[in-house]
Amino acid sequence: MRSADPEPAGEGIIKNIFSWETTKGSDEDDDFEYEFEFEYGLVENHELILAVPVEIGDGGIDGNADITLGWHWKLWNEQDWLPAFGMRNLVRIPSGVDSAGVDYTWRGLLTKTLIPGKWRGHLNPFIKSVNGNNEEEARHFQWGMAIGTDYRLSDRLNLITDYLYSNGEDEHTRDNHMAEVGLDWELDDHQKLGFATFIGLDGDSHGESLGAAISYMYSFGGK
Repeated sequence: MRSADPEPAGEGIIKNIFSWETTKGSDEDDDFEYEFEFEYGLVENHELILAVPVEIGDGGIDGNADITLGWHWKLWNEQDWLPAFGMRNLVRIPSGVDSAGVDYTWRGLLTKTLIPGKWRGHLNPFIKSVNGNNEEEARHFQWGMAIGTDYRLSDRLNLITDYLYSNGEDEHTRDNHMAEVGLDWELDDHQKLGFATFIGLDGDSHGESLGAAISYMYSFGGK
């Protein structure tokens, strides 16, 4: 889940994300992943994005370490009852192991303040065009949405909860439903730790059943 706010102009953030996922009743091993992300506020309301996810222990799988390039554009701020609105355009480049084709994701970003300085609500619809060969039975057109909130527990601690719906990533598979809860802890003005866990709500082996992530973020260029 994302807010409509991009990084401020001239400010950047480096993210290191370690995650784990398991699937109930599956014969496959659990998945472990490291993802490097870099986001930079180019000018006001415009942010550039670079991401490189790497599946640990599965180095030979198709598409491992593909680069994703993106652009976050905030079109307007909150006005009375109107939520802030932005969007992310993300392109996966086939730079990784035995990768081919280019994937594109569009994500809408709506954010509304519920209690000023304390509580916000978010809605993130998305569509995705999958054109590579990294997943042999992947649907070429995918869609879904995330809806959730962030609530500031203290000056440096933020609680995040959301629900995610998406259609089945592979042909002839059911839609997926997940719930996620996490904490963002600001260590100081430039460092932040994130903790998150999610649970699949469908109760079968056709999607991830349980997962967790820990992230370390460092920002620069700000005051």
